[in-house]
Amino acid sequence: MSETRWWKFVTEQIEGMTNTEAANKAGFDKSAFTRWKNGARADPEFVVKFARGFGLNVLRALVEAEFLTDAEADLRDVVPNVDVALEYADNDQLLAEIESRMTVGPTYRERDDDGPTLFDADDATPDNWRQAYNLAARTPDKDDPRHE
Repeated sequence: MSETRWWKFVTEQIEGMTNTEAANKAGFDKSAFTRWKNGARADPEFVVKFARGFGLNVLRALVEAEFLTDAEADLRDVVPNVDVALEYADNDQLLAEIESRMTVGPTYRERDDDGPTLFDADDATPDNWRQAYNLAARTPDKDDPRHE
């Protein structure tokens, strides 16, 4: 008997855990794991419990259990170096994006009478960097009531 898509997904998620530990985390009996390992189709209720117990996307779990197709679930994978909505990026991808922006330098807007002007890293000077990130030290206005 070949390994089902669902069982492969489950084993990837519970790596290093016993079936009892994984079942406790998901909130159901460990016998479900034995049935799935033997090729039984997962009940949708168990698929949802498993996903929620492990903090996974429920739609992704339903796709892996073959109750929905990728198209029906409208799931999108985040591909490095491709513009995607931030909601689909995981923490590592978000951190990589932040690092990339910090390495490349600021892109910021400066307002003048002609409207906003966009600067990028190629135009960055130390003064532009401070301005871009609003880090320049300021001398408080002595007439400002917040100044003591």
